[in-house]
Amino acid sequence: MTCNRKFKATCSFLAIAAFAQLSATSALAQTASPDAAADQSDSGIAVITVTAQRREESVQDSSLVVDVISADRLDRAGVTQPQALMSILPGVQIGNVGPTTQVYIRGVGDFGSTAISNPAVAFNVDGVYVGRSQSLVSEFYDIERVEVLKGPQGTLYGRNASGGAINLISTRPKLGDFSGDFSAEFANFDTQVFEAAINVPVSNTLALRASGQIVSKGGYTSEGFSDDEHQSARLKAFWEPSADFSLLLSGSYGHVGGNGAGFVLLNRLPNTDKFLDATSPQARAFIEGNQFFALPPGSVTAPSPADAVQDLQFWNVSAELNWNLGFAELTILPAYRDASMRNAVMPTFLFDTGAAFGSFPERPETSHQTSLEVRLSNNTDQLNWVAGAYYYNESQFVQNRVYAGLIQDVGQVSNLDTRSYAVFGQATLSLTDTFRLIGGARYTSDRRSLSNGATYAINPTFAGATILAPPCLPPNPATTCLLEQYEGVRTFSNVSWKVGIEADVFADSLFFATASSGFKAGGFNQLGALTAAPGSNQASSFEPEKLTAFEVGIKNTFFDRRLQLNVEGFYWDYRNHQEAHVALSGRGVVGLSFENAGNATIYGASADIVFKPSRNGTFHAGVEFAHSRYDKFAFLQNAAFLFPGSTGCAVLPTAIVGPAGPVVTVDCSGNQVTRSPKWSGVAGYSHRFELAGGGEIEANVDLVFASARWLAADFLPIERADGYATVDASISYEASKGFRLTAFGRNLTDEAVYTGAQQSPYSPGVVVSSVGSPRTYGVRAEVSF
Repeated sequence: MTCNRKFKATCSFLAIAAFAQLSATSALAQTASPDAAADQSDSGIAVITVTAQRREESVQDSSLVVDVISADRLDRAGVTQPQALMSILPGVQIGNVGPTTQVYIRGVGDFGSTAISNPAVAFNVDGVYVGRSQSLVSEFYDIERVEVLKGPQGTLYGRNASGGAINLISTRPKLGDFSGDFSAEFANFDTQVFEAAINVPVSNTLALRASGQIVSKGGYTSEGFSDDEHQSARLKAFWEPSADFSLLLSGSYGHVGGNGAGFVLLNRLPNTDKFLDATSPQARAFIEGNQFFALPPGSVTAPSPADAVQDLQFWNVSAELNWNLGFAELTILPAYRDASMRNAVMPTFLFDTGAAFGSFPERPETSHQTSLEVRLSNNTDQLNWVAGAYYYNESQFVQNRVYAGLIQDVGQVSNLDTRSYAVFGQATLSLTDTFRLIGGARYTSDRRSLSNGATYAINPTFAGATILAPPCLPPNPATTCLLEQYEGVRTFSNVSWKVGIEADVFADSLFFATASSGFKAGGFNQLGALTAAPGSNQASSFEPEKLTAFEVGIKNTFFDRRLQLNVEGFYWDYRNHQEAHVALSGRGVVGLSFENAGNATIYGASADIVFKPSRNGTFHAGVEFAHSRYDKFAFLQNAAFLFPGSTGCAVLPTAIVGPAGPVVTVDCSGNQVTRSPKWSGVAGYSHRFELAGGGEIEANVDLVFASARWLAADFLPIERADGYATVDASISYEASKGFRLTAFGRNLTDEAVYTGAQQSPYSPGVVVSSVGSPRTYGVRAEVSF
């Protein structure tokens, strides 16, 4: 059989499909999601179990502020990559720059898209912290559930997180169970999604589980960007020789290709639509025609679709050992993750990771991550406790090219290393049958280093023309002229904590109040210091940020589990906030710079309700109000790089004069925190219709909304995104023999949901943004045995 390019995903998946079919040696048996299974056996709301506190418990019995997304809900929303989680969760904004995921919870998150970033919201896959968010695209398959925790995490987790954590829990092998499933989805934009999994019991004590996913989706911006082309596979082995000992081994591989994420032009041009790509001919002409510098036409060059590159590969291995020692359970979790990444990010300039230049051959960005977590825990009626130690090391190599025409054409190389040690613990003490105290602490030491850092001029460039030696200036030849070198080593230490109370005010009502602190280490930029003395090689650095969170709430279940109502209030004190912006270094080189911009206050409340009026119908809704404000938000910027119209903030003179000229203060205090809508929420209804001849029909409708928010910290009017509301709907037919067919529509309102903006560094007021998927519709078929 010959496979053309359009249907390569279909052909690639035939081997997995054939394997699944050949393995089905017994008759198909009816299967359903855990939630559906609970509904069929009980008229009440299904009990959702989480392990976010390192023990199994009902989410209604946990004082954690946590949203739980089931596998069935992930399928309905079409979640094949982390950005799609935004279509499910209130208070969470998820965007991307190229393959890098940007996650904001209540305004706390990271804009950075380079190796220097240190996430405020930690992603964990089966308990293993993921340092490079690029790999998350290849992890969303064969998932049991996703847990989204809001606020500081650290007294229970290996890697600290100041803003929250997102835990992906994939399906574990099951002893004594031979089963499997296969699904295929077809939708507009030439979308083909194939998934398969099989569980094989090798013996009474050993089981294997193999799963895979292939996704092929065309791009939805005008030039074919924001596509999704990835292939993933995972193999797990679970051994449980006794009730006191178990070992889980896991290995996975992921590859991400295609064109990559796109950017649309927020400056609406005549006769164009909201998905006009920044690389389109109209957008390129607009960007190049609005340059600030008085340079010849073509001096500022916007990238073209021909520059698209995306080739990412990820290998991951991990183990989880659990051993009941009598007085406590020992858990050991070693892991290794390897990433090789070549991609081109194209907002209004070209950022090409792995590009060759001068004497540097093409070489992808790499990351080698090793971690080890060791925990002891025990749960009794009087005391639940966890104590652990954590080691993390990540070594990275970075080589990239930044190209914007005559105004800038530079190459960067550097080595980055993060080495972290931590000890942590938390305990819950029952003073009475209905009242408990919570206490926890964590000590973290993060050593971050940057070595062999250098920036080179590739071609004649005006960047830094005021300070560069004549051999680097036009019209002299491009001989990979060294512009600047930089290096640095710093260690950041912190003690974070958590205290709280829990009270069972009624049989099915839990009141809680907690206070906790979080910490995110500082680091280094791939730039020389703004005010570095001549001849200094000191890299620009930034300090840690800290968050103190106060939470109070009550979780209630009424009317024999037919009504569930949870209410929470929060107050977050966000200090030494790390903010990224495009800056000019002390040696006149343009790049992304993180700075400690100041403090912010975020407070509000959320409410969630689940109502089951009948055995077959369920209504759910959640709304969150968040008032956010930068109490102090000011940073330094080279005056020569702050063009008129490039900021909506106050510009104040200073007495500082760096090597590249006068330095000013940009003061944005008083603004709403970026990517933090005042109102956000979800609502939905699901109903099952049982058929007389067997089988059932299930109908679902889901609404997600958010109010206006800032997309970037320039605070230009064009960066203020309007509110949005999206609607998803689906209808499924499930036969009694393990077959389900679903027709769906996602974002039926065809909203352009903007997820993060960037201003052109050379064309002030020209802004591009990443954007969510437009209206999508299709069918999904699933077979289980």
